[in-house]
Amino acid sequence: MNSINSMPVDSFLHQMETEGIKLDDPRVVKFSGKWIQIEQSNQSDRVVNFSLKQEEKEIAKELSNDPLLNLLCLLVEAGREIPEDRCQLYREGLEILLSQWDEAYHIQGDRLYKNLSVQHKQDLLSKIALATFEIGENFSKQDVESSIAEYIFNLPKAPTSPELLQLTTEALLQSIQYQHQLFVESAPAVYSFSDIRFHEYFIARAIADPSNPQRAEQALKSLAARISETRWHEVFVFVVSMLRNADYFLSLMKQQADSIAEVDPELSHFLFWLERKSHQLSKPKFKPAAFRAFYLEFILDLKPDALQDDCTDRHVHPSGIDASSYELINFPLTAQQKAILKQYYDANQLILDCLRQAQYMTRSLRAEIEETLLVPSHLSCPIKTAIA
Repeated sequence: MNSINSMPVDSFLHQMETEGIKLDDPRVVKFSGKWIQIEQSNQSDRVVNFSLKQEEKEIAKELSNDPLLNLLCLLVEAGREIPEDRCQLYREGLEILLSQWDEAYHIQGDRLYKNLSVQHKQDLLSKIALATFEIGENFSKQDVESSIAEYIFNLPKAPTSPELLQLTTEALLQSIQYQHQLFVESAPAVYSFSDIRFHEYFIARAIADPSNPQRAEQALKSLAARISETRWHEVFVFVVSMLRNADYFLSLMKQQADSIAEVDPELSHFLFWLERKSHQLSKPKFKPAAFRAFYLEFILDLKPDALQDDCTDRHVHPSGIDASSYELINFPLTAQQKAILKQYYDANQLILDCLRQAQYMTRSLRAEIEETLLVPSHLSCPIKTAIA
């Protein structure tokens, strides 16, 4: 019997829930045949079991293809602690996965891939992820083989003849698919990572690579420019988690987010007014950033408390602060302006998510960004035409 005791039970359960594994789903069983028990820290009688029962074999077989559940089980079976940090969970789980080899999956010409270090395998997968993510979740066999061939050609023991290089490339692609189940063939000659989270993790790893500082700086700039593209948001979070120091990237993100609001002078006036209002009306336990978030959520008809978690210790609707603050008659926002404002709000939400995941950054910069959420940097200078 194994026990997971490295993190609070609630955190572990929340980790699985947020990653898409529903604990109230009867299919959630431990397909390896072993029992995992998680006991509540208060020593209550509640125990969550993942166990393989005789009548659940078929369901367990289906579950064995769940990528995240596989990683969690690999960590438990290796006697590892379950990290609280999501990025660390993927890092450790994938290292174990890539170090394993099943001789039952014999593929002619797979010797090169078998002998690659875990580091080289990760570098290869990162290269593939970086080359294919812009295309979408699916990519052609030709695309992935091109990345593989380019990578292995520079290895010391790689074949140099075009024919052998092609054979080795094909064998390597099959090994990734069958040995580690990281690729799936969704249609003839069309591949994807077995889970979009793996694709996001490996592209983030490529972007955060510190081995080439000049290239890394450009990669971070290019990523920051995508702050309005929703499909890249998980990549942002992974990258921040991987950076030794997140100062530069968070500053880039703040600049890019602020540029969204700068395209419309009327929105700039509105945000300047809102920034002033947030300081006038905020109460001791209600930070200005939380007021600004509440106000925009009200205007945009968003679910409240999305941006407030780190800004206040209570849930208060803007109307409970000061009804007179709704001076919207001064700012009759158009549908287009609201769309821009929503984009700006989402970018700030992403910045807050990344601040939570940053492993290291200057304390003063962290405080500055937290305090200026939803305040474009250009508003530090007075705007003469702003409505008071």
